[in-house]
Amino acid sequence: MVADTLFIPCLFVLCVVIKAVFWSGFVLSQDAPLCKIPGPVWAVFSRIWLSKVLASGDSAEQLLEVNQQYGKTKGPIFRQQSLTVIEGPLARIGPKHLITSDPAITYRIMSTASRYKRAEWFDALRIDPHVKNIVSETDLTEHNRLRYIMSAGYAGKDDQGMQAAVDDILVTWIRRLRKQWASESGQARDFDIGQRIQFLAVDITTKLCLGESFRCIEEDRDQHAFLDTVKTATPVSLQMSLFPELTRALYHLTKLASIRRLLVPSAEDKSGIGTVMRVCLTVEAVSSAID
Repeated sequence: MVADTLFIPCLFVLCVVIKAVFWSGFVLSQDAPLCKIPGPVWAVFSRIWLSKVLASGDSAEQLLEVNQQYGKTKGPIFRQQSLTVIEGPLARIGPKHLITSDPAITYRIMSTASRYKRAEWFDALRIDPHVKNIVSETDLTEHNRLRYIMSAGYAGKDDQGMQAAVDDILVTWIRRLRKQWASESGQARDFDIGQRIQFLAVDITTKLCLGESFRCIEEDRDQHAFLDTVKTATPVSLQMSLFPELTRALYHLTKLASIRRLLVPSAEDKSGIGTVMRVCLTVEAVSSAID
């Protein structure tokens, strides 16, 4: 009887709270500097629109259409403290999310001298929720310091054999294509070039970074299930970057050892990112022994 009596008042309070949250978001979205930037109607008020697009499987096509339809705003948009005025083309795809087709804007924001602060969503790019890396580091000073330390390596100045290593892998790749996949007269062979280019990219990257490749080209398969892990983890990372609340929840959950073993990659894993971590630790140990 008491439950029946309280049900209607509780339902009314819940509806009021939901409505208040919605309208507060509406008011804030109208007062924010980003309100001058056009975009899909629902994207202005909620992250759910962008979440649905990212989960659709054709987000690239949908975001391209949005950018072509709305991303025609050009000229001063807003000024934040001492930052320079941002100019379009820009389109709004979330309450605090913009998209642009102008490489100059991207370069300005991502450059070493940039004073734009990295947003909270970068935390979703951590392999271990408790360990920052050069990609996920949000502190501007620390991020620039890490970029400076690693700049020579990215430029290839510390690897005199880089070009030769890339050439060797390319030659191996081309030879395998000709031997196994080249069509003969009157007989065409199906060939997934997208997958083989991924094998090429993984082998080149691991060769340059770790000293030896994963041999995806030679084995003609996804070694250590690395690409499959990336493919599976990317949609999850996208959603977590859109909802930082999930990242914060994961951070606290993985403080428990039992949950951490289930969710966080480690060098003891037999496949996926853990394999790369194990190889990195091995290379580091060898380098330290040589030094």
